[in-house]
Amino acid sequence: MKNVIFLVKNGIGYGHIRRAILLAQALRGRPGLRPIIISQAHTLHLFAGAGIPVVNFPLLQRLPTDVSEDCYTDILDALLAKLDPAVIVEDTYPDQRYARLESVRGVPRILLMRRLDGLSLDQLRTRGTLAQYDEILIAQTPDEFALEGHSGQTRAMVESTNRFCFVGTIHHTPSTDDIRRAREIFAPGPEPLVVVSAGAGGDQLSDGFGDRLFGSCADLAARLLDEHHPARFVLVTGPYYAGRPLAATANTTVLQFEPTLPALLASADVAVVKPGHNVLCETLTGSANLVLVPDASFMEGVEEHAARTVATYGGRVIAPDHDEIARAVRAALTDERRTRRPRANHDGIAAVTAVIEHYAHSTSLTHIEARTLTVIVETDGGEFRLLGPDDTLHPASLIRMSAIQLDTIPSTSGVVADADLPHHLDVQDLVDHGVRMLLTPGNNPRPAVVRSLTTTPPSVLPLPIPVDVLRPRRGDLRNTTRRIRAALEENLSAVILLDLRGVSETESQAHPRDIRAWVATQPIRLTGLDTPRKHAADHLMRSAASA
Repeated sequence: MKNVIFLVKNGIGYGHIRRAILLAQALRGRPGLRPIIISQAHTLHLFAGAGIPVVNFPLLQRLPTDVSEDCYTDILDALLAKLDPAVIVEDTYPDQRYARLESVRGVPRILLMRRLDGLSLDQLRTRGTLAQYDEILIAQTPDEFALEGHSGQTRAMVESTNRFCFVGTIHHTPSTDDIRRAREIFAPGPEPLVVVSAGAGGDQLSDGFGDRLFGSCADLAARLLDEHHPARFVLVTGPYYAGRPLAATANTTVLQFEPTLPALLASADVAVVKPGHNVLCETLTGSANLVLVPDASFMEGVEEHAARTVATYGGRVIAPDHDEIARAVRAALTDERRTRRPRANHDGIAAVTAVIEHYAHSTSLTHIEARTLTVIVETDGGEFRLLGPDDTLHPASLIRMSAIQLDTIPSTSGVVADADLPHHLDVQDLVDHGVRMLLTPGNNPRPAVVRSLTTTPPSVLPLPIPVDVLRPRRGDLRNTTRRIRAALEENLSAVILLDLRGVSETESQAHPRDIRAWVATQPIRLTGLDTPRKHAADHLMRSAASA
């Protein structure tokens, strides 16, 4: 039996724990796999009834911080060594404590990354912490990811390296029967139902957010009861709530934890939520009018995401202010129920579990990539071709910068930056026409192009790829092979451009053929432009880690 270990974070809510449970349950019963969750949560309520083995570490709060961390790390290392995982699944964002564990060295590691704001993901990239993962599964669609404000470098990394995959949101989607039962329990009559949730309920800044949110909603419920308003309130404070005690009343139910929270949120007429990733996804599955009350949320950019959400689905984004909450909830109670919902991501869990199973069951030995060479041939007519392993020349989607006309840009994947951009264009214009590579002759980008990349950064960085330009003389293969060797001594891949303009037809056929014959005798593999593009993107992931 192969162990699949879910390492879940602590102190950041419990949406990530809910995702781990969903995925572990989906893996349960799969031949040869045993999912195990390792946590350090305040409460075991979430795991009750899940049917998944759980190891929950104590918080060791009575010990000094450094001693606590050392103890936790040593015990976790010993536990993982004993469990001998076939694959490790982490959630949300990298934890460098795990990278230092001897027991995880050589074990395939998968990161399920929920929505992160642009700055946070950019910092993870520049620190090199993403390079430790075999696969990074982004719990968003590509369109949702693009809205987060990620830098051009980060978007180029995600697009061009093969370690990232979009799987869409991963959360529990309640059935119609689940929603009906929740409604019958908490609001069995025609009265409107207001559900208030702040996820796990913790205060990330110790600013009393939970006390203000739930206290304001409890006060409003009391006033509506005095006014004989029929609304019922359910306050799900979360296990980390540290505010003043809340009392149940004739129209208010107070719960610390509710296992059917997704169904409860989906059954509500009004949902007042701190819009963390998971609870907001669950709320959107129903028809509740949204009252979103952002608070500090580590690496999520929650205020910006809340604004985008109400722009798409309707609702209100407000501050955790007593009077503002009262006005927003009263207004939401009079609105028509929301009808717009996101499309359910029925394939998301299957996509994640397929990746987990692949790594858990794989018996393939590690493949060490050979040095690769991309040979671009430019003919007399200014056309670009790629040399294949069988002497075939294949069309290449490239154009010289100097050939770009003032009135149009052809759709192309790469530009040979042999000149400055035309004055009326910037790099974003190239990106909009599909350009994802800037081939820089002599590994020296032109200053005006560099200025355009830095002063008006494009939405997706066209990856700079150095290209060695060769104008071969008759029979001069020796110089060509020495140039190729020098390039490959410094990099996993090299790109050369054979400028055959003005060369006789006989020589233009002979030189590529001679290069291919030489390559066949070397530990080199001929590839297209996708390989150097991938290597350039991989460099964005690992440069800080290897510095």
